[in-house]
Amino acid sequence: MESDFRKILKTLNDNLTQTTSVSANQKFVKEVEESFKTLLNYLKDFGKGSISDTISNASKFFIKYLSIFDKYITCSNNMGSESSATTYIDTFALYSLRALGFFLFASSSIEQLNEIHIKDITKLLENTIRSSKNKNIVNYALWCLSSQNFPNGPISDTLPEVFIELLSKVPFDSKTIESEAISSFVAVFNQNQEQYIETCPYWVPLLYAKQFDNKSNLKIMEKIDFILSGLVSYFQSNKISVPEELSNLLLSKYSRICDQMIELYKHAGCEVYSIQSWGYFVYFLGSILFEKKDVVNAILKVPELGFIENDKPEIQICTFKTWKYFIQSFDAKSLSHNNRLKLVMQPIWTCMDVHSENDRGVRKSCFGTWLTLLHRVTNQNLTKVWKIVMSDVIKQLMKQDQFLYEIALNFLAYLFGSSVENKREFRKRLQDADVKEPLIEPLPSGGSLTSQFITTTFTQQFFSEIIQGEFHNSFTKAKLEIWTGCLRRIQELKSLQDQELTGLLQNILLFLQHILVTLDTTDQKTCSNDELNYYKQLYQVLLYTIQVPLLNSSLSIQVQEEDRSFVPIEFIMMNLMEFGFKLTTKQNNDILYPVLNEYFHFAIQNSTDISKRLNFIRGIMEENISFSEINQTLMHQTGYLFGIWELFTRVVQAHIEKSTVLTLPITTLQHILVELQHLLFWPLLYVSQSRDDQELLNREIEVDDQLLNEKIVKTPSTEKKPGTSKVCWMDMVNKIIIGPFTDLWKNLFQNIIKIFPIKIPINSFFTSLLKMINDSQVHDIPWIMDFILNVVTMIVDNYELKSDLKQDKYFLYNLEVINRILAKCHHSESGNVHVFKSTTLLTCLSNMILRYKEKNPKSFPLILDGLRSSLLLYIRDPKPNIDNINDHMEKYNCNQISRVARETWETILRCVKQDGTYQSENLLYLEQYLLAGFQSKAIEIKQITFDFWNETFAMNSLLSYPSNEFIEYIKAVRDSVKDQLPLNLPNFSKFESGYSTIPFQKLEKAKKTLIENDYYEASLGIPPPSEMDRLEKVKSKLEVPDKKRESTISHSQNGQPSKKLRNSKEKDDYVLVNSNQTYNSAATQSLTDHQMEVLERQNIPTTNGDHQQPLKKQPSLSSIVQISSLPTYSSTSGSSSSSSVPSTNSIDMFLPSPVGAANNVILQTNRINSDNTQMIINQLQEVYSTSFDNQSLQNLVSMQQITTLILQKVNNTLANRITSGIGNK
Repeated sequence: MESDFRKILKTLNDNLTQTTSVSANQKFVKEVEESFKTLLNYLKDFGKGSISDTISNASKFFIKYLSIFDKYITCSNNMGSESSATTYIDTFALYSLRALGFFLFASSSIEQLNEIHIKDITKLLENTIRSSKNKNIVNYALWCLSSQNFPNGPISDTLPEVFIELLSKVPFDSKTIESEAISSFVAVFNQNQEQYIETCPYWVPLLYAKQFDNKSNLKIMEKIDFILSGLVSYFQSNKISVPEELSNLLLSKYSRICDQMIELYKHAGCEVYSIQSWGYFVYFLGSILFEKKDVVNAILKVPELGFIENDKPEIQICTFKTWKYFIQSFDAKSLSHNNRLKLVMQPIWTCMDVHSENDRGVRKSCFGTWLTLLHRVTNQNLTKVWKIVMSDVIKQLMKQDQFLYEIALNFLAYLFGSSVENKREFRKRLQDADVKEPLIEPLPSGGSLTSQFITTTFTQQFFSEIIQGEFHNSFTKAKLEIWTGCLRRIQELKSLQDQELTGLLQNILLFLQHILVTLDTTDQKTCSNDELNYYKQLYQVLLYTIQVPLLNSSLSIQVQEEDRSFVPIEFIMMNLMEFGFKLTTKQNNDILYPVLNEYFHFAIQNSTDISKRLNFIRGIMEENISFSEINQTLMHQTGYLFGIWELFTRVVQAHIEKSTVLTLPITTLQHILVELQHLLFWPLLYVSQSRDDQELLNREIEVDDQLLNEKIVKTPSTEKKPGTSKVCWMDMVNKIIIGPFTDLWKNLFQNIIKIFPIKIPINSFFTSLLKMINDSQVHDIPWIMDFILNVVTMIVDNYELKSDLKQDKYFLYNLEVINRILAKCHHSESGNVHVFKSTTLLTCLSNMILRYKEKNPKSFPLILDGLRSSLLLYIRDPKPNIDNINDHMEKYNCNQISRVARETWETILRCVKQDGTYQSENLLYLEQYLLAGFQSKAIEIKQITFDFWNETFAMNSLLSYPSNEFIEYIKAVRDSVKDQLPLNLPNFSKFESGYSTIPFQKLEKAKKTLIENDYYEASLGIPPPSEMDRLEKVKSKLEVPDKKRESTISHSQNGQPSKKLRNSKEKDDYVLVNSNQTYNSAATQSLTDHQMEVLERQNIPTTNGDHQQPLKKQPSLSSIVQISSLPTYSSTSGSSSSSSVPSTNSIDMFLPSPVGAANNVILQTNRINSDNTQMIINQLQEVYSTSFDNQSLQNLVSMQQITTLILQKVNNTLANRITSGIGNK
């Protein structure tokens, strides 16, 4: 290969001297032509390949060839057309130019050239173009310029002028030369644009002229477009202004140029070139086109043609691209005018119209043009013209196909981004989507944005168009970024007034409400779990971003349809709670409950009035209680509402556990306690709404197994296949209430009674809860009774017992409700359903009786009276019939109730025994209980009752029986069990023969009157406050002296003390009665009837107030306390014994005081003689009258023993005096 090149080189060089010869022989010509042809073939084969790899010392080799080409070409240029040698010399010049073109094309050849060589070659080609008289030589010279690959293009200062000359006048008027001239201009301009900028005012108009003249030559059109496009790019990239000379020159010809562009557009295939040329033309004109209105009107006729070409998207795309040049001709100030801005926006609005038929490419091009406009506007002015530039475009962008929609979202995420890192990410997404237009700077945050901009931009429509729109997983991050950025800008803007903030929040919250209302959750295609999770994140971002405004109670969200207003946080919770009815249980558990939990915590923890929050949320739950029809929808509703209750209750419980509520004022705590009571009652309220329609309650309906398998309702132990199952609504709700909610209910209840009593009393809370249960009659629903029993048991266990019932206005009502509920649980009312649960309550009541008896013994009759109807049921018939019961556990439970009833009865009787007084008055309030015990179907209870009677009341020989019914029945009992269970009935003969029970009837009437009193004050012996001080004084006078103090026992005449108190083994308390009057101690017999008549005739006076009457007419203590009259005591004779002290006879009387009496009373009397008998009676009357006025009924009954013994002593003394013949003085 190298040898061939050297051989060709030698041939061309050896014959070079003959080239100038006029008469060269043909052999010479032929030899040179063959050498050139061979060389051209080699050069064609190499193309751009490396020739130097096959030739050693290639640099010198190429230089020699170039020198030979130069001589042949120069020779041709210097030859005149008249020379005969012109033909073969031009031929050699043509061969030389062709070979030169290949050499200049090959990169290996270019590498061998230096700057001087390039200048020489450029000069050679310039001279050839200008001086050659051969059209082909000129054409090949231009071809060499087109083919050369000089690093920086040809080097010549005069080359631009050469091209201006060529464009002005094409040599030989040759179209070929014209085309090649434009091609070579493209090449050299592309290599060194800067060299041609200065002369652009001269050659740009020439190019436009060439373009208009070559409508049919699309290649020339394309090349001219390339040059003009390159010139615009150069200006833009180097930020160089268009020369004013060029702008003015084009403006002077605008009319003709525009007309030619329209003509060019109408030529088939030239539409795009016409539009592009228009764009360059507008760019070159710049802002001066707005100096005359006619100029703008004339210029806009060209793009108008392109915008309406709906069936040719490539033309529309081109038009939008060139529209950017029109936009760039405006300065920022010009675009601040609304009219001009609307002019620019009009084609963009039209293109983005959802009804237009533009394809994706057109809309993408339009989007790029819009970005250019935004960049031109700058973000400083963007906030001022947002409505014109952004609003409608965003609205339409959100309705485009997925590709463009995603591009628009990424741009908005970049524009509103909340962090620098996220902005970078979305900018890169735009670049990856081939968005090459320059982007506007992201919108600033904080005070840089005005409140006016935010309030006018962040409208409900704005959020609906951007944040809602079409859902796709790939859009989620961009939408969340836009949402977060908007909310942060609202939060950071401090200049917002309350009114403006209210408007913004209303826009946001109504938008969120619109999402929940319009979302079709029944169609999985349009509402997937991914979409629900996306909306969940919207609510979470809202909560974390603008917390303070959400809590601002001065802001209110207006709902025009309902004519109501809400605090923002409450409005959100209401919408979320109501939305849950549209979701499946699984969707609620996975999606709704977590976000509701966050809002509940936030609302409670940050509320200034927790009670209002509790009231609002509970109110929403109550508003949605409906029982129009028992069906699967109601099943779902029930489960959902109880799920809300569980969720909210857990939040409240967690808040109470922190004890932060204790820092609140007492009044606030009381309000909170009221709301907590309603919250606890809500499950029962829900059930109570359906209690009347038993047919619906027991109806079985088909329910999806998915619903049964959810958290709230547990399926049976056997797994069911997917499908449906028949479920009773009543059973389902029952499972709900006695299932996971029972423990939660207890936990909240226990937290309340643990925390609140530290600061406020909570007995009213217990009573109110019981009242709600009673008023709702929920305890009448059998299948809910288990839960009610749990509630009542907890209340009884935790009720704070007070020592003074006068201060406890709730206790009587509680007893009434508990009594009613307990009676409902008896098997005679409920069958065997709630037997086991009632045992728990009975046990609890037993403990309560013991606790209350210990704290306030006087309350015992009151408790028995309050629980009478229910306890009597359990005493008479504690256990249901178990003969037909097959279930062993149920049998066990039935046996348990019998045991607990017996233990409860034992507790009651044990409390009676603790008093130690078994008088007729005690029998009065125990009458019905004893009758029930005697009648009991349980042998154990009957045995206990008999044993109790024989150990207590049977020991009282003076016992009076309360009623004829009791007398008749107890007689029958005694006769029926005479052999098995002996029953001792003291003093029964008088009552058995029809003895009057009027005193008892009067006492029963008085008792009923007293029961009607709110606090049982009289029956319990509680004096009114006005009497308290006087009682204390009396108490101090009658008080037993302290052991450390000196004894107050009187002494006899010899100075010896009388007998001291003895210590009883039973540790009984005693009353000491001293007598200073001697009498015959031996005379202990009773008075006969005759002796009593004598005594009456002696007319012994007694004092009863201001009246005096005989002793017989003096009312006895028995009549004072309204008990039946005591037996008549007869006198018997007896000798008197002498005392060790002759002048005195003294008797020390030791009488047991009533068990449980408040004071140990010391009764002192003078010696009983004829002079002071009246004084004795008067003193006794005064003591007993005082005791009657100030002591309880129970104490008065206990005083009967004292009365009996003292009267016996007085009677014996008087009898002894009469027998001894001693009369009164």
